[in-house]
Amino acid sequence: MFVRNPVRFLAVASAACCVAGLVTFPAMTQPVAAAPPVTIVAEFPLPGAGTGGNRPITVAGATVFTADSANIYAMDVDRLALDDTIPLPAGLSSPAAAMTLDDTAFFAYGSRDLVAINSVTSAVTVIENVCGTGGTITPWLNTHAGKVYVGCDTANYVTRVDAATLTVDDSFATGTQNKGIAFVGTFAYVANDGSNSVTPVDLTTDPPTPGAAIPVGSRPHGIASFDDTLFVTNFSSNSVSIIRTNPAPAAVTATPSITTGALGPTFIVPCGTGMYVAGRGSNSTTVSVNPVTGATTNILNSVSDPHRAGADQGYLYILSLNGRGVSIIDCSTRTLAQSLTLSAPGDWGNYIAFSPYRAFVTTINGYLAIIQTSPVTAPGAPTSPIATAGDTQATISWSRPSSTGGSALTGYRIEWSDNSSVGPWDDSVVVGDVTTSTVTGLANGSTYWFRVAAINAVGTGADSASTSAVTPAAPPGPNPPAPAVPASAPQDVVAIAGDASASVSWSAPASSGSFAVSNYLVTSSPSGRTCLTASLSCSVADLSNGTAYTFTVKALTGAGWSAASDPSNAVTPVAAPKPSITITGLRAGDRIAVSGTTTGFGMGGELKPWIRPTGKDSFTQGVATILVGMGGTFEWGRRAGKQVSVYVATPDGSVRSNTVTIRGR
Repeated sequence: MFVRNPVRFLAVASAACCVAGLVTFPAMTQPVAAAPPVTIVAEFPLPGAGTGGNRPITVAGATVFTADSANIYAMDVDRLALDDTIPLPAGLSSPAAAMTLDDTAFFAYGSRDLVAINSVTSAVTVIENVCGTGGTITPWLNTHAGKVYVGCDTANYVTRVDAATLTVDDSFATGTQNKGIAFVGTFAYVANDGSNSVTPVDLTTDPPTPGAAIPVGSRPHGIASFDDTLFVTNFSSNSVSIIRTNPAPAAVTATPSITTGALGPTFIVPCGTGMYVAGRGSNSTTVSVNPVTGATTNILNSVSDPHRAGADQGYLYILSLNGRGVSIIDCSTRTLAQSLTLSAPGDWGNYIAFSPYRAFVTTINGYLAIIQTSPVTAPGAPTSPIATAGDTQATISWSRPSSTGGSALTGYRIEWSDNSSVGPWDDSVVVGDVTTSTVTGLANGSTYWFRVAAINAVGTGADSASTSAVTPAAPPGPNPPAPAVPASAPQDVVAIAGDASASVSWSAPASSGSFAVSNYLVTSSPSGRTCLTASLSCSVADLSNGTAYTFTVKALTGAGWSAASDPSNAVTPVAAPKPSITITGLRAGDRIAVSGTTTGFGMGGELKPWIRPTGKDSFTQGVATILVGMGGTFEWGRRAGKQVSVYVATPDGSVRSNTVTIRGR
């Protein structure tokens, strides 16, 4: 049904910093649990403020991205000002949503174009007319299994884009005016505002196959999944349709009323163990829906006209469109934890994105607020310190710490010892935010060790490991000794893929030259990811799943670096499989017997049974503990004369099996 479209490639000279991936919500996993009170640390206008228009925002690694019709803007998550402007081609208008998959950020534009930004190369690709020449993009994007799904509202179909090749794969029909998509297993489910239905789509076929529409309430606006259950907000009928997909076929099992206000529920966001619903015009109420029982709980909040929401570290942030307010709901207690009032002019509540320690909120007319969601801590330790001796000096280089502690780095402290690699560290100097510095005034002929620590607004963080020993020396006289010979290249480099990583091993050089080998440096191709080690193996991290890599190794001696080894075999990292549980059940006389298989659990993993006898409204956790056996299988049984429904879950409820119903005697 869909013809592949031409793609325009644009080189961007002023690149944003290296990025691991862009997200809107659910947010990234944070290193420190949020605990209100949170604080507003900055509010300032974006370029073109006051002209209106959407400003989608998303966070990628250490970079925040937001967009208008002309540019994409980038800033470091620790800074309080924009760092870079990435120009876009003419003809784009009304950015509607942002989402990231792997190393590529995607911005959807109402002009039917999808803009992709490669976070490694900073190349911009415009995928034109993803909704054809007559459709327009609905303001939602979603990702699943290496694909980007784009809602085509007026054309009544969804387009699927391959994130690796940046080409349109295919499309599939939906009901009228689709408003969102959710995924359960190998099926996608699309909410259709204009036809009061949800369309199930089988993703295992090529192209995907839409199934029979599932009727829901009037004007479904939002859709989200929790395990094998779907939740759909019905804007005009003030309700949520609960669709159980297991056992198949999927069907609505409950439709609790939701009183959110004059305009009905719009968005639904998972947070903790609940689903949270609010709607335009609600002014004072958010509703929590229990995903197991369907029971609802009203939560008073302080915002006027809730517009969007995002979940982060167990808290729900609800944005006010016209009241400049942010309500923060504690998802574990289902209570209002804190209210914020933003002071910058304009209608707030447009978009929200999260980074470790911070949330970023944009307005419709172009302002940005930065909210500190977790306390600032001292930075982590710098990595890979290397010292190179000179004449009465040494040059020290290192890599930045993986965590800045939620605040911009102000500099580094370099300490050195002339005793050993463990100190005492009697001398030090503080330098700026650099990764190379030269320490002068050292004694030629003496041996020194160095270490580095980062500094932010809180203080000085952890020290790096010590460098190898170096000995400053005067330059050679008129009859210098014969030049030192470096080692030959390391040999037999072998790589094994992991999850966003690779384990690399090798053999020592055939010749170490004039000195013993002190370190090895492994470098990936592409991306140039490195690891430094004194052993014959190491793990290279921060790789992109789905991308093929090779690796070379160099040896370091007192004569400098050797030549690079021959490349290793090519490996492609893949994401580790998510844990899952599948059960079947049968009756044997007056007992029920449940058999199960798992993925992602080790032998001895603990599980709990949940039972609901006929006539009961809710499941009750059984007292037994089920242990996963060899091969990931398990069995469990108990006496039960009546019909019962059973599912099995981890003790914390994070992974849950399908539900089976076993007849009575």
